[in-house]
Amino acid sequence: MKIYFSEINPKHIERMKVEHPEVEFVPADKLMSINVDVFVPCALGACLNPETIPNFKAKIIAGTANNALADENRDGNAIKEAGILYAPDFVINAGGVINVYHELHGYNKEVVVREIEKIYDRLLMIFNIAKEQNIHTQEAAKIFARQRIEDIKNIRSNYIKK
Repeated sequence: MKIYFSEINPKHIERMKVEHPEVEFVPADKLMSINVDVFVPCALGACLNPETIPNFKAKIIAGTANNALADENRDGNAIKEAGILYAPDFVINAGGVINVYHELHGYNKEVVVREIEKIYDRLLMIFNIAKEQNIHTQEAAKIFARQRIEDIKNIRSNYIKK
């Protein structure tokens, strides 16, 4: 397995070369055109756009960058049409929010881990919604989120305090 990375800070590039010589540095403008299984955008929003999407060779895009799609609809559809599986950032990044919630409401590591592990199953549900409705995964994720909110609202509206 080959791992590539890109970085703008020369100090971090050198550090990576020393600590992980097996990892290959690639300039950012070349990164999207490398034939890889997974492209992991990190720390750079709007990196999925009309200029970059046509160059992608990756089969999957799943990373930690917030707002990776420059335009949700346009670029979500372009990724779908390119046959690339996209894991929406606000779903795949949910672990941080889950952890912070529990830090504020009584931390139990086992509970946190169980909830974070559900991200995988929720992504599968989102991918299924996208397939069934023939829509891009960003839109499917929003449908999934709206349904979860509605479900919780309905549960709470039926709750009777003692």
